[in-house]
Amino acid sequence: MVYNELLMQFQADVLGVPVIRPKVAETTSLGAAYAAGLAVGFWKAVEDLRANWVKDKEWHRPGCRREDGEREYRQLEEGRDADLRLGGRVDASGAAGAVPAPVPASARSPGGAGRR
Repeated sequence: MVYNELLMQFQADVLGVPVIRPKVAETTSLGAAYAAGLAVGFWKAVEDLRANWVKDKEWHRPGCRREDGEREYRQLEEGRDADLRLGGRVDASGAAGAVPAPVPASARSPGGAGRR
């Protein structure tokens, strides 16, 4: 997701804050490795880890007014709601629509779910 330039700019516009992509995008894995390294004494303190963090890219709000960001966010929500209605998951009132019931495992054949 962090490599989607349009999405990162959109987030900066809507949130009204800079969005920063780190050089290492797999921050969950990196955090786990850092925690393990701290636990076994590979790093002595959290400050030792700060030197490893490098910014790759940053997106700003180039002249986007707060009202514009809020309008764009409302449009995003409207599009999401329309998509959900078209997919049959939510009706026009926002209530849960007709969602197909899952096929019980006993009714599934090895050839595919729901086939008999």
